[in-house]
Amino acid sequence: MKMPPGVGQFGTGSSTRVLLSLLRAEGFTGETLWGKTEEEAKQLATDDILLHQDVYLVGISISPPLTQQIHVKALDLFL
Repeated sequence: MKMPPGVGQFGTGSSTRVLLSLLRAEGFTGETLWGKTEEEAKQLATDDILLHQDVYLVGISISPPLTQQIHVKALDLFL
């Protein structure tokens, strides 16, 4: 049976934890990050997720001002 792709998830809230639990229940694996506060999320390294060899899908569940760093880094890696 083919395994689902690895998932990287950025987020700071309880919805991220719920989403991760649901994905894991369906067999998804990979790297996950979330912070308890927006300040903590700002300090999280995007490379741990974006460069992880098992991650093929990235979810972002954080406020828009914090997503810029993730988007720019992803574009630099894949373009």
